[in-house]
Amino acid sequence: MWYNFYLMRTALQTVFAYCLISTVACAAVAPHAKFEDGMLSKTRPAGWLQGACRLQAEGLTGHPEALSYPYDTCLWAGTIPRMGTHGQDWWRYEQTAYYTDGLLRLGYALGDKTFIEKGEAGVNWTLDNVSPEGYLGNACLWDAKNFKLKKGYDMWPFAVFFRAMKAKYDATPDERIPVALARYFLLYSKEHVSETRNVVNVEGILWAYSHTGDKKLLELAEEAWCMRKPLPPESKNELAPKNCANNDAIHMHGVSYCEEMKVPTVARITAAADAKPGIYNFGPLKVTVLNRVLPPAKDWKYFLDFWQHPWAVSRYFNVEPFSKEHYAKVEPIYRTLAECGCKALTTTLLDLPWNHQCYDGYYSMIGRVKKADGSWVFDYKLFDEYVEFGRKCGLGPDIACYTMCPWKYMATWKEEVTGNGERIPRAKRVAEGDALAGVGMGNGSRRRLRRLPSATTSSRPCATRALILADSAARLNHL
Repeated sequence: MWYNFYLMRTALQTVFAYCLISTVACAAVAPHAKFEDGMLSKTRPAGWLQGACRLQAEGLTGHPEALSYPYDTCLWAGTIPRMGTHGQDWWRYEQTAYYTDGLLRLGYALGDKTFIEKGEAGVNWTLDNVSPEGYLGNACLWDAKNFKLKKGYDMWPFAVFFRAMKAKYDATPDERIPVALARYFLLYSKEHVSETRNVVNVEGILWAYSHTGDKKLLELAEEAWCMRKPLPPESKNELAPKNCANNDAIHMHGVSYCEEMKVPTVARITAAADAKPGIYNFGPLKVTVLNRVLPPAKDWKYFLDFWQHPWAVSRYFNVEPFSKEHYAKVEPIYRTLAECGCKALTTTLLDLPWNHQCYDGYYSMIGRVKKADGSWVFDYKLFDEYVEFGRKCGLGPDIACYTMCPWKYMATWKEEVTGNGERIPRAKRVAEGDALAGVGMGNGSRRRLRRLPSATTSSRPCATRALILADSAARLNHL
């Protein structure tokens, strides 16, 4: 159950984190904190994300009465009573921190006042009940005199709850939050922050630094991370600078890995093709540019074939298949595939080649009409148009044709006389089935058409069509 809250909170954080705005949060902290999350109050989910949020709101998140301990308590808006011997004292606050964070973000995303009020109650209680020393949260998380604190985990619940406080600040800025957080974090030594999951608080420490400019926070975060060492392999390993920088296998708790992996900064820098080899400095980061240039994706030797599904795109965006609006939605997707090195364009030559095993059906791009005299007419207009479009997007040079041998050898066509659609199975007149298909009938269920001489298929789909028809004729002659 708690993992659902973890995933929900992580998904919402990820979506909002990508809404980055290039601003310096505090002039005193340059060159750090160049970016900050997009404001929750200015971000609203739409499409499938909105649907997923509403499902969560109508499910467990919106029905705490259906949840068991500790989700059916006051959460962080007071003291959560200890129930039995399950879990240590930090556990119930870790779990309810997950829930509070997800509840708040979901409330802000959907504009749900009930969720917002319930989540903010815990943040307000925490701010209103700061200890004289500056500790935040329930005393069982920091009072070593009266509670048994687990080494390396006493700060962990607050690493989770910090995100709920941050969410409230992003939605409705409350300057008490960064001030209280800065005071709280500076109560701990670098050795203490460095221990086990406590190090995840580096995220909150740096956020507090970005809003207060207190350099002690930056020093605390950097030193706590740099002094960490991997634990022996026989125990639950932890991330540290050493094992983040080598190729050794990491063995550790899944949630710990996801949380701690955010602590080290990973930067991706793309050098222009004409950049001169050498060492480039980006603040404290040094990048070595080698005397090698990655060729364009179309020239890569590795053969990559991600199947495309234009009907799925049509259904998702609610546009007519192969209309101008449809192609406009498909183009950025196909161009991205081409940039990844995809070398094949997916085409369908028969309806439902896999008997509709996909959520959306694949349908024929070739029209077939059986004339009154028994001859066949094949319409390649859509096929030609689609292949030309795929070429423009950079997909190819191969054209993957599905399929020469369809499910149960079924094929569809229209009768010229009646205008009715017909289907034919393998058991009925196999030769006629080959003719109406209008495609090469190889023994396999899939035929990849390799590049013909550059003057033909590289730019003209009609050459591929000619190859298909020629192969069909050869097969019919054989029959």
